[in-house]
Amino acid sequence: MTVNLTIIGLRQIGASIGLALEVHKDKISRTGIDADPTLAQNLLKKKSIDHVAYNLPSSVQDADVVILALPADRVENTLKIIAENLKPGAVVIDTSPNRQKAIEWAKAVLPQDRHFISMTPVINPAYLDVPREIAKEPHADLFKDGAMVITSTVDTHPDALKLAGDFARLLDTHAYFSEPVEADSIDASINLLPKLVAVALVNTTSSQPGWRDSERLAGMAYLKTTFAAELMDEETELGKTALVNSEHTARLLNEMIANLEEISEAIQNHDATVLQSLLEEAKSRREKWLSTRLKADWDNYPKATTLTAAENIAGLFGGRPRKKK
Repeated sequence: MTVNLTIIGLRQIGASIGLALEVHKDKISRTGIDADPTLAQNLLKKKSIDHVAYNLPSSVQDADVVILALPADRVENTLKIIAENLKPGAVVIDTSPNRQKAIEWAKAVLPQDRHFISMTPVINPAYLDVPREIAKEPHADLFKDGAMVITSTVDTHPDALKLAGDFARLLDTHAYFSEPVEADSIDASINLLPKLVAVALVNTTSSQPGWRDSERLAGMAYLKTTFAAELMDEETELGKTALVNSEHTARLLNEMIANLEEISEAIQNHDATVLQSLLEEAKSRREKWLSTRLKADWDNYPKATTLTAAENIAGLFGGRPRKKK
């Protein structure tokens, strides 16, 4: 049985999912739709998808699995648009970082027996430090040696959760199951905080009186640190992810401010011992993290073979009776 998959949003994440599934095209039929139809047509030529859709509601009518690979501020409205066109038993997988809020949106609009899973990708360490001009390009192995952070509610159908885990393995990555609250807390620290710190740095430095001279002299440290300001999760409603995750984000920002104040105090007091200790600790912790991340040796999350995973996904839709709405 062929599983019908619709990918909504064909930028880096959506296109990479399509590319990664090319080896399973005998079991999975990939339909893609994007606000930019030219992008969709180009990806069709590159075999990232099998079909192009142009109407959002009808694009999901026959879909067994729907992937939302969208900016975070477009998820809620998209769910409202597609909700009534999803067939019974369909599984909607959202890749945005708005886990708790996205689950609330889905519960509010999805009809009975349509399932919602949050599955946020952690990318291949090989693409962590690439040139800026290719940092947002799709790759068939974008998720290899990374992880998919899968979250859901306690009443999510176990078959939908199993499908999400099998889908992660099809992408040659690891299924990492987490509670929505825990996942949002982690995301605030390693996704939101770096972006907000980069924003603060840009706004602070670019508003200084000598900025016209400084901008010509800014080098690698400035470039690397501020790049996160380009990686916003939203398209137009910038900051929405921080607002819907405000409790965790505000707490972490306050802790960041406290750390900056400690560094500032050491500098004002000319306390070389404290300052060196703070810098050495940060350098050591970063080196340890980077070494672990680049090794990608996740022994606690063994992979199933991708062939078995593909067959499992097909089996779910071939053998599971669906309830009537």
